[in-house]
Amino acid sequence: MSEKAKEREKLAKSIYRQHHKIFDFIWQHGTSNEFNLALDELMGENWEDKNHLTIKNKIKISKFWSNSSLFCFLPTEWFNALGAEKYNWRGCEKW
Repeated sequence: MSEKAKEREKLAKSIYRQHHKIFDFIWQHGTSNEFNLALDELMGENWEDKNHLTIKNKIKISKFWSNSSLFCFLPTEWFNALGAEKYNWRGCEKW
């Protein structure tokens, strides 16, 4: 790594240490779009922080992930049938 790159990295770390709360807030809340707003409406407040979800008091979900345009999930019934936390699906090691 060049000296200039090292200086930039040091500066970035220093700025982050001084202002990490605002950076974390922007990272967590700064990318809302219609899709994210719809997910919030459907699943309630702070749904991303939960381990399990229940949608409309009917569909139970374990293992989920979302970005600004996708929501990937595994229904709890399937999750349990596949071995819950003890799964190791051959061929899926990199997923």
